[in-house]
Amino acid sequence: MSQATVPFDYSHEVEGTVLVQDITEWDGNPEHTAAFESEWKERAKSPRISAAVTQFGPDINLGFETQDHFAEVWGPAADNAGIERLAFVSDGIKARAISANVETRDVDIRVFNDVAEAIEWAQER
Repeated sequence: MSQATVPFDYSHEVEGTVLVQDITEWDGNPEHTAAFESEWKERAKSPRISAAVTQFGPDINLGFETQDHFAEVWGPAADNAGIERLAFVSDGIKARAISANVETRDVDIRVFNDVAEAIEWAQER
């Protein structure tokens, strides 16, 4: 599944050693994750990437199926990519709810309301 086959736009940019994923238009439907997760996993493997920031939009639905998906996929993906710091960004408590379901071996996970603050934290050594 490519970006052309999902009903929303997403992007992946690199800022220094941080992979920044913008999925603010995603509604939380786990059936639509294959394209952006595949691209994230591929880019996160780069030896120059040590951290990742994911920005969620206000309309994300955090139903049981979506939360289960985070628990099963996102933590192991960060571990497998060698990510040291992982930040989730959203307004309100949604990023906190997302992070509560992600378990990793050694990744430091934080929640932010502001993307710039998340990137700054992710770049700290």
